[in-house]
Amino acid sequence: MTTQVDQELLKKIEDQCQSLLSQGKAQESIDLMDRVSEDLSGFPSLYKLKGMARLLQGSNSEARLIFDELEGSFGDDSAFLNIYGVALRREKDLRSAQQIFQRALELSPDEPAILNNYGNLLIDLGKFSEARTLLEQALTLSPGYRDALQNLARLNSQIGVNTESLSQDSHEAPAEPPSSLNSIDEEAASDWLKLASIAQRDSNPEESLVFARKAVSHAPALAHAYKLAGEVLASLSRFDAAEQSLLYGILLGDPDANSLSNLGGICAQRGMYPLARLLLTKALALQPEHKVALKNLELLKSKAQGQNSNIGKPLF
Repeated sequence: MTTQVDQELLKKIEDQCQSLLSQGKAQESIDLMDRVSEDLSGFPSLYKLKGMARLLQGSNSEARLIFDELEGSFGDDSAFLNIYGVALRREKDLRSAQQIFQRALELSPDEPAILNNYGNLLIDLGKFSEARTLLEQALTLSPGYRDALQNLARLNSQIGVNTESLSQDSHEAPAEPPSSLNSIDEEAASDWLKLASIAQRDSNPEESLVFARKAVSHAPALAHAYKLAGEVLASLSRFDAAEQSLLYGILLGDPDANSLSNLGGICAQRGMYPLARLLLTKALALQPEHKVALKNLELLKSKAQGQNSNIGKPLF
């Protein structure tokens, strides 16, 4: 039986983990929890925090498995059901996510976070009218709620995409011109960029490109929008557009490991081995453990095997 001292210690560790998570320090939080026990299933509150940390890291499958185990312990906790629904949505289990959000909403019908996340899911399901009702209700309860505003913008964009055809400019890098050369709205651009990042994380590449274009239309010099679009385009094997977008991003901002790694991968695909090696080396100099750069370096070795990798295909 756990002693009172043990309970106090666990509560202290739980508070420390929550503080780390609020600062975005997911791995530090997990390391602290693992020092308590390698198997946290006997400590439901800490185990729930570990699931939240894994979700924050993008390890959606592991987070979902943890939450699956904990449903029996927290099935009547609307806050738990809310984050469980988010994990299910990220795992593309939309029907299960809908059931979980419905349960959460029954328990806490006036909780803005649940209304927002459920509304976001309904956009995925194409239930636009219901989504708008929930998002507007969230904003009525919490005016200025940023996530709800962004999801409402996503809803409006999605409705426009459905009527105007999402793929109209899908093979080009983001290049939607602003209505005026002097028309710059950095806050709006930041909001659109966040939506682009969420869509990329949720494996919706075309939607991510739509939002990246919107970001650039509000702030043409927003380097991160070009870089994100370049990553998305590279994942779709649209290498010419990806290269263009990544280079714009670097010119407008600074070289970073992600962009250099993606450019190196593109060069390796084209047989431009010396340039690919140079770019990947620069990426690893900035971030020695960069997984994509290391993977692309292996791709380079594979591509160059049996050939003179010091020559490769010329750029011009």
